[in-house]
Amino acid sequence: MSETLATAHTQAQVLDFTLTPAIDVLKAVSGTVLLLNEIPQTLIVAARQGRSDQNPWQDTPFTIHTPTGDALIHQQALYFEDAGELTAAYPELRLHTPAKATAILPLFLDGQNLGVLILDFYEPHLFTLEERHFLSSLSRQCSLALGRTHLVAALQISTTRFQCLVDVSPIGVAIGTLDGRLIQVNDAYLQLLGYSRAQFETGEMDWQGLTPPEHQMQDQMAFALAVRDGSAPPYEKEMLTASGERIPLGITLLRYDDQKILGYVQDLRAYKAQQQVLRDEGHRLRGLVADRTTDLLTFVAFTEAASQTNDLGELAQLAMDTIATVLPGSVAVLYERQPDRWGLQHYTDGLEENLREELLRHGLPLDAPAVAAVERTRETIFLDGSGIAAQGIPHTEAFQAIAAYPLIQQDVVSHTLGIILAPGVQWDDGSKAVITAIGRSFSLLYDRVSTAQQLALKNEEAERRARALEAFVRFTTTVASTTDLEVLARTASATLRDAVRDAQMGFYLVREDTARPLFFSENMPPASIEAWQIGITLHTPLLQAALTRTGTLFADPHLHQDWSPDPEILSIRVYRQDGQPYAIFTTTTTQDHWTAEDKAIITSVGDGLGVALERLSSLAQLARQAERLEQTNAELQISNQELEAFSYSASHDLRTPVRHIQGFGELARQALERGQLDKLPHFLQVMREASGRMNAMIDAMLMLSRIGRARFEVQPISLRKIVVQAQQDAQQEFPDRAVLWHSAELPIVQADPTTLQQALTNLLSNALKYQDGSRTAEIWIEVDERPTEVVVSVRDNGVGFNPEYANQLFGAFQRLHRQEEFEGTGIGLATVRRIIMRHGGRIWAKSSVGQGATFTFTLPK
Repeated sequence: MSETLATAHTQAQVLDFTLTPAIDVLKAVSGTVLLLNEIPQTLIVAARQGRSDQNPWQDTPFTIHTPTGDALIHQQALYFEDAGELTAAYPELRLHTPAKATAILPLFLDGQNLGVLILDFYEPHLFTLEERHFLSSLSRQCSLALGRTHLVAALQISTTRFQCLVDVSPIGVAIGTLDGRLIQVNDAYLQLLGYSRAQFETGEMDWQGLTPPEHQMQDQMAFALAVRDGSAPPYEKEMLTASGERIPLGITLLRYDDQKILGYVQDLRAYKAQQQVLRDEGHRLRGLVADRTTDLLTFVAFTEAASQTNDLGELAQLAMDTIATVLPGSVAVLYERQPDRWGLQHYTDGLEENLREELLRHGLPLDAPAVAAVERTRETIFLDGSGIAAQGIPHTEAFQAIAAYPLIQQDVVSHTLGIILAPGVQWDDGSKAVITAIGRSFSLLYDRVSTAQQLALKNEEAERRARALEAFVRFTTTVASTTDLEVLARTASATLRDAVRDAQMGFYLVREDTARPLFFSENMPPASIEAWQIGITLHTPLLQAALTRTGTLFADPHLHQDWSPDPEILSIRVYRQDGQPYAIFTTTTTQDHWTAEDKAIITSVGDGLGVALERLSSLAQLARQAERLEQTNAELQISNQELEAFSYSASHDLRTPVRHIQGFGELARQALERGQLDKLPHFLQVMREASGRMNAMIDAMLMLSRIGRARFEVQPISLRKIVVQAQQDAQQEFPDRAVLWHSAELPIVQADPTTLQQALTNLLSNALKYQDGSRTAEIWIEVDERPTEVVVSVRDNGVGFNPEYANQLFGAFQRLHRQEEFEGTGIGLATVRRIIMRHGGRIWAKSSVGQGATFTFTLPK
């Protein structure tokens, strides 16, 4: 038993393998497993076996003072061996059960409650010590197996997430065997060492071959520590790239399993270079500030404070405040290189108000001599009064000494640090050295913070892409499994919400050249929702542009001012059905441009949604074709039946009046020859009646044939109006018959007015005709509205019919009463059935002799 539970992979298998032996061995009549649901705390039926017709155990709150709650709270089995013991122990328990004996076993693991196992017996049962041992062992094995299924599921999820993180990690990751053979690497690792994926897959690289000999012993020791302790302390080494270059790397090794090691490989070249720069700069600064203790302390304070921040603006302000402190009375400003100017980004107190407003509004022109020289030479510029005047900058006439220091990022002068000395102060070697030192430190720290922020953004982007990948997998699964249009739209929206930053989605259906919303994402702005709810015409330039494309249109803000005044970028995907616009899917975001990744995921989701919509359209067409084929087959079957009836009538029913005419015509001739003129009126009357019946039958057959060829136009009509007219027609046919009409609230239905009027008139006329005359006729018209159809019933209190012959009612010339009792041709109900079938509905009848009859038909909505 324990081996069987150990091999069970799902919760359902575990519970089945638990209940089966318990019922078989102890001869219990039923078994139930209730599992604990944490929020809210309830016991939920997870499995049943045995007789379930009178099984009383249902979903119930998890509380004390109940047998299941007490067994689980105290983790102690409860046994009730005779009738009444369970209800005596728990008198408040309202449990209607035929069980005479019950065993309730708690399921728990490592102190955590899982649920209960319940066995019921319909006869008193003495639980022997061996049986109790067996049940205790069975509950423990079931608990262990349930715990194992939870662990296996968690492990599978963890493994999948780990693989995704490895693949998108910006840090090189490799998995290898203990002998140095690489079995898995990510793209970052390949790019770091200059190899392609194809080279790796053909075995052209391995850990030992990439490691110089002097580092191999270090690797072996780290491998041994990772195998023994699970991880090795991080260390530095060099590795060879594909071109033979030796590059410094930081290595972290972890034990992947008993035979494999996982390694994180980080490029240290930039770090080593920065270390060297910092070391060189430190040596130089120590010589420069030997005689300036105050400046040194201030600079140290700046460095310490700057090293604690990861905010670029805070770092810039800290550097400028340090300059203002070291050079009392000075003012520092920071300009940012923009496409058309140098914009003022930060400044210290003391900047003259008019100059501040000028710089904030207009900045510095790109061709201003000082900043142009800084950008060209990438060196610090120190200017005196004459040099300042040459800049042509308003409100700088009183300045006597200024400087500009370049801040270089990614080989481009991205910022310029400007310093304005206090009035009367000139540049000397000491102040120049201070500016140069602080500028260089600021530049290095700025680079560190910028790199850290970029790395954080990349990590955030990697996590977002991982979430987007998971969302896309869920989307493709939903696309393949659902036929609900709104579910598809919402799933596509959720996928893009996880993949595209600040994305807002909408799905719209096109009706008569206007797009109206089916679904909005939750973060759609109210103004956009209001505009769409009014409806957007397809004739707007942007939608016209989208209609000319077969894929997704990606539009920038200036392309859709007629659509929305907001500064957002937009994508539009138009879907067609039978060549006409059918639906529109849009994505907007406040980003300033579409990235290649954004376009790829939006296009992929749009394509997937398109495939799903085509599948829905195909399924709908197949359903309509099947429905039309089924209706055509039914109509053909009815036509065949009516043709058979017509053939029978032509050979039988129509011959009967012909024989009457021929026979009584011969009798009339003989009476005339014999001079028996008194018999002629009777013979002629019989002949007239026979010819009248034959003429009525021919007219009825012609009417039935016309129904199948008559113009048929379904439209919304008032059923009450149709019924009122049918009542008037029926009473005109039987003016001397008293009748009480009863009708419910009658709705608007989709039908052909002419033929439906004919069908209801036939049904109401029949209800009046088939009365025995001993009481007032009562006729009820009743309606039942259902999701896909309207059910109409006509019920009377007439003579009824034998239900054994109900299937003959709707055939042509089929009658269940003699002509002497009730006149008629037998065509009326066949005509009604033909009309209802043309509407795509059904008709049937039920009755008992002398108890009235009910005729019911349906009309599709």
